Amino acid sequence: MIIAVEGPSAAGKTTWCRAQVTNESVVEEFVAEYQPSGFEPDGTNLEVQASYWATVNSNRWSQAKELEVRSGIAICDSDPLNCTTAGA
Repeated sequence: MIIAVEGPSAAGKTTWCRAQVTNESVVEEFVAEYQPSGFEPDGTNLEVQASYWATVNSNRWSQAKELEVRSGIAICDSDPLNCTTAGA
């Protein structure tokens, strides 16, 4: 099962995700929210921007699937296939 935790900024999504990772829990880790690297495309080339975000989101989805296979559950801090990131 893959669980995507959604909500407004500063609502406590990351805090909640971290709280699920305990010694008594089946949750080993969680898929973290995307953290800006400083190397994101500037939007001048839409093809480059689309490719970048498709890769970022595909990688997060892969992390979720791998975690799900290992432990049966994957908690994601935000939707791992966030289709709105390129418009942000």
